[in-house]
Amino acid sequence: MDFLQPDSANHKRSRRTLFLARLGIAMLVVWGLVACNSSATAPPSPVPAAVQTTAAGQLQAGKDALKGGKTSEAIQQLEQAVTTNPESVEALFNLGNAYMDAEQFDKAIASFQSVLALEPKHADARSNLGVAYYRKGDMKQAVEAFQKAVELSPQDAEIQYNLGGSLAQMNRLDEAIAAFQKALELDPNLPEAYLGLGSVFKLQGKNKEAIDALNRFLELSDNPQWRAHAQQLLSELQGK
Repeated sequence: MDFLQPDSANHKRSRRTLFLARLGIAMLVVWGLVACNSSATAPPSPVPAAVQTTAAGQLQAGKDALKGGKTSEAIQQLEQAVTTNPESVEALFNLGNAYMDAEQFDKAIASFQSVLALEPKHADARSNLGVAYYRKGDMKQAVEAFQKAVELSPQDAEIQYNLGGSLAQMNRLDEAIAAFQKALELDPNLPEAYLGLGSVFKLQGKNKEAIDALNRFLELSDNPQWRAHAQQLLSELQGK
């Protein structure tokens, strides 16, 4: 069963963009197109002004193309931006997201690893690295990436959720529940975590807990696709 966030075309949130993968029983949040600047790391070596202007234009063109759903164009522009300025964390981060959108997961992984080589405390890149591994089907690496992302950003409920979804895929259900519960401790209104909890509780045969979690999800979520899925799970639990 997959724990993936629907709505791949949603670019409205300022820091996060959501990617669609296979259908599943819950959702996985993906960090988005705006790179996170970490004041805790030293800046890269200076780039000549003329190069910066060219790289900046390529970067902006790539980001605009990606927002507009023009993935191939985005990859082309962002690859050029990285060639022009190989130490641009933002270009590498956006290129990783473009590769993710194109389902080129090995290239996405390489891009996020390049970001982390330059900026080891980049929590967004660490989280997206986990998503790339998840979507590639490498759950062990996904869990490791999300665990490191949690260390970098311990107050982020969505990363905690991502960790829970990956643990659930590995059938580490008690650990998944703990991660979902931690996500809800940080954000009591995160609907995805309730759907994750309900799904895992159902797998464990904890029907009352599953029903409570799924009902809470329905109170919080307005996504019709996933509301229908939660209602289906409830029908199964209630024997309808």
